[in-house]
Amino acid sequence: MPTQTDVDDACAQLEGLGQTVSQKSVRAITGGSYTTLGPMIQHWRAAQAEEARLLDVPVPESVAAAADLHLARLWEEAVRAASQEHDSLRHEMKELRSTGEAARAKAEDIIAELEAERDAARAAVAQKVEEL
Repeated sequence: MPTQTDVDDACAQLEGLGQTVSQKSVRAITGGSYTTLGPMIQHWRAAQAEEARLLDVPVPESVAAAADLHLARLWEEAVRAASQEHDSLRHEMKELRSTGEAARAKAEDIIAELEAERDAARAAVAQKVEEL
């Protein structure tokens, strides 16, 4: 069953391709029943109309400037928060890499020891075979 987001995406896709947004065309993309799609398409159309209406509302320069300033502050905070999270993940990844490298080095040492033991055992067997 398609979600509102699925229907919104399908409507935008159809509109972008210059095709008619209808229950049939949306259903071809999302599946679902006409009963379900109808209200969702109406919701999408209402949201499009609201967006168009708001874009036509004249915004005084002082309000636009204040909104830009608040948006810039919000964006700066979002970037800072993302950077902190990124730094935390980078530190964690560095620790995991270090742990992995240490484990690999230990495994290589164990392999070398086992290979030496194997070679010594083969040599001992070969010597015993020669003695017989």
